Amino acid sequence: MRGTQDLFDLIKSLTPQEKRQFKLNVKTYGKGQANKSIKLFDLIDKQEQYSEDRLQALVEKHGIVDNVSSAKYRLYALILENLVVARARKTISSDIRSALQSVEALYNKRLYSQCRKLLQKARRKAEKYERFEFMTEIFFWERKYLLRESGKTGAEELADFYGGFRESIHNVKTTVAYLELLDKVQTRCARFLKLHQAEDRDALERLVNNDLLNDPARATTFVAKVSRLETLGFYQQIMGNHDAAFAYYYEAISLWEQNESYINDNLDRYKDYLNNYLTCCIILKKFAEFELALAKLKALPAASRTAEIRSFENLPFLELYYALNRGRLDEGLQIASGIEKQLPAYESDLRPNRLITLCHNCAILYFLSGEFGRALEMLHRIINRNEVTSRQDIQVASRIFRLIIHYELNDWDVLENACVATERYLSKLAGRFDYEKCVLTTMRKLLRARDADERRMHYHALKDRLERFVRDNEGAHLSGLNEILIWTESKIKALPIQVVYRDRVNSDRTD
Repeated sequence: MRGTQDLFDLIKSLTPQEKRQFKLNVKTYGKGQANKSIKLFDLIDKQEQYSEDRLQALVEKHGIVDNVSSAKYRLYALILENLVVARARKTISSDIRSALQSVEALYNKRLYSQCRKLLQKARRKAEKYERFEFMTEIFFWERKYLLRESGKTGAEELADFYGGFRESIHNVKTTVAYLELLDKVQTRCARFLKLHQAEDRDALERLVNNDLLNDPARATTFVAKVSRLETLGFYQQIMGNHDAAFAYYYEAISLWEQNESYINDNLDRYKDYLNNYLTCCIILKKFAEFELALAKLKALPAASRTAEIRSFENLPFLELYYALNRGRLDEGLQIASGIEKQLPAYESDLRPNRLITLCHNCAILYFLSGEFGRALEMLHRIINRNEVTSRQDIQVASRIFRLIIHYELNDWDVLENACVATERYLSKLAGRFDYEKCVLTTMRKLLRARDADERRMHYHALKDRLERFVRDNEGAHLSGLNEILIWTESKIKALPIQVVYRDRVNSDRTD
């Protein structure tokens, strides 16, 4: 049963282009079973949820195959083969892999000189493009050749051979060291975002105070160089030093764009660097740079279902974030509506942290547009996902925004219960949550307020406290704080929140 589900999942993961190419390849190169494989493919693809009984009944009705189990096994293998072949046409890695397969064929045919030429070509390409994963196999084939030609191999050639292999091992070790450091920093940053504990900040500083990061000369491979810059950029971004983060990401992207073959082979990684750079552009209000980089990102292909999902995770997020920071609420509403329409097609495949980030940004856009009911719907998408443990900052902020929205919608009984639930939720978490508790306390006071003057007094008190939090936590990321300040100001001035928000954006633009 699991194998059948695997086939269904594999077919559903294919893009429309991949499905068309698969059918074309099967019709062109397939044998007698080609049409039957395509018919079986279509029967499975038409199912929304897999049903073995339904499939079996349809196969029998149309007389497609005699043995369904064998046919499904062949179809699974055929789809994978087509995916591999399609990928093999496009990358440096596939070129080297193909060369090594040819080396084996030539060696078995005792065409040793041709074998050596192809090996040398594969080695030069592996070294030039840092495909170190192939060096061990190349080494063993070269050694096999040298041992066979032992009577012709001199000491100098042997020394060069082993020296080159040792250098490759050194490059692998260097690359792995930088990748390990990047992963450790990102993991610790995720914990710091979740808990805001001083011990996590200290641990981060110890990780970053590392000779590998402090000395650029130690990064001797391309992957090591860009990993060093990504590590430093990510750390500075989390610490709120966005100018420094921007400089590191800009340098990393420049390196990528000087090595186009790396982009072709590692398109998703290049997109990640662009995403980080674009986020810094928005925060620093470098809007011209943002628009140029966004055009680059949108021009990059999504050649697989995975790439398509990653594009949905990132592109709408960036466009919505940009619209928010430009004060373009109407444009943002169109983007948010588009995200809501497409969510059902992607929701089950999105990474949980990216899903709740998308929902959170949509909720913020609706909140600042005064569309509180739509904002509440998006917040419930976040709050009801109890299994999500990442982005605790968003989980907390969503509950605080929910209180304000219930207040705006005059849901007094619901608000009282939501205050109790939010207090209980915060009590279970590690961390102080000072500003969030301040908002919670104010909402309870507003529930008990007797008249407009008393409510206005509470608005002023909340605004003063929140502004103090901003001053005391300069550079820190306190999710939702600025938006709640805008709401507080709108209540004091008795103006729609969207008016106050646009005024704030225009004021920031002229400062």
